[in-house]
Amino acid sequence: MNKTYIKLYASVFVLFVIGCDSDSVGPESGTTSGRSTLTTELVNNQGVGFSFVKGDTVVVSTSAIVKPDIFVLIQRNDDGEILGVFLGGRTFLPTFSLKYASMNSDSAKMYFQNLKEFSDSTYSELAIPATQNQVWVVKTTDDEYAKILIISTSAYDDNSNPSAPTSYGEVTFDWVYQPSGERKF
Repeated sequence: MNKTYIKLYASVFVLFVIGCDSDSVGPESGTTSGRSTLTTELVNNQGVGFSFVKGDTVVVSTSAIVKPDIFVLIQRNDDGEILGVFLGGRTFLPTFSLKYASMNSDSAKMYFQNLKEFSDSTYSELAIPATQNQVWVVKTTDDEYAKILIISTSAYDDNSNPSAPTSYGEVTFDWVYQPSGERKF
């Protein structure tokens, strides 16, 4: 893995944790599937991730009751040009396993719907690159599992304020969460 990406991943995670407070949302929503959009935008100067147990976005914080399982980051090349987005999670622990990638959204959706069970396999720390029509299995912070189908991604530099340009990244995904810890959906 490129050292630039590792440094970026570590830097962003540290910034998220330092900038967060202990406000957290209550546990389990009871929702085990849905469609969500996760962005790089800060909320009240705090990073945001997605929690499968909550079924929604949560603030990234070391003291939160509900911790995010995944968050989105912007992927750049060595020249600083945006290549797209990627997903991070579980602080340097293997989290993501790519199960399927397609150029066709119908094929990806069918694979996602038919993925009922999977063998435990090799996981990586990052889902990189995260692109449309990929199906990933995610190992959550509580060692449970979820599957996601990436519907769309977006990444760009917003230069509307030349004195303070900002980068923006977004991933929309369908998800199914298995709270029992089994590798069956």
